[in-house]
Amino acid sequence: AMSGVVRLGVSETIVHTWLSRYIERVHAAFPKVTLDIEVDVSPNLRDALVEHGIDLAFLLGPVSDPRVVNHDLCRYPLAFVAGPGIDLGPEPVGFERLDGVPIITYPKTTRPYLALRELLAGAGLSPRIYSNSSLSTIVRMTLDGIGVSVIPPVVVEDELARGDLRVIRSAATLPELVYTCCLAAAPDRSPVEALARLACEVARDDQKASGASR
Repeated sequence: AMSGVVRLGVSETIVHTWLSRYIERVHAAFPKVTLDIEVDVSPNLRDALVEHGIDLAFLLGPVSDPRVVNHDLCRYPLAFVAGPGIDLGPEPVGFERLDGVPIITYPKTTRPYLALRELLAGAGLSPRIYSNSSLSTIVRMTLDGIGVSVIPPVVVEDELARGDLRVIRSAATLPELVYTCCLAAAPDRSPVEALARLACEVARDDQKASGASR
């Protein structure tokens, strides 16, 4: 009979996908547990977990630290996403056609941003990259036609279905976002471990549902 407050750190991509279903499952399975949720970028969540500022984290991982236990959580492909007002010519779109278009994506300290910069640098390009810690703001900027975003299509499924946004087929291969459920390697981690296992179940069900819908 678990009870008390569990401090949970979450990457915003998870907020936009299956976090609400996870909260419902936690409330049903552990009615005496309260989740204190903090949404932040993965580097900050990793530091908070190691420094015992949070008990559990859903972040871009895994975390290479002997003090942290990692569980595979979920994976989301990245894609170039744009509004109908941005014309990049016939697809697949090569990197050279993105050189004059602002690119909107995750913050500078995150793996998606660093991977994107590496790909662009490898192609000899240096376009403007607008980094933003708010995924909602990235989506809003993309809808407003400010530029092309590099985000997981799963977070804009409704906008894609309505035709407000579209996925641009690219000649370049963007990396997947690999999310991990992480907790401190404490002697008695069984209560938080139960919440971690439940998160893995919810994430697995969400990935199956997303695959079936496509």
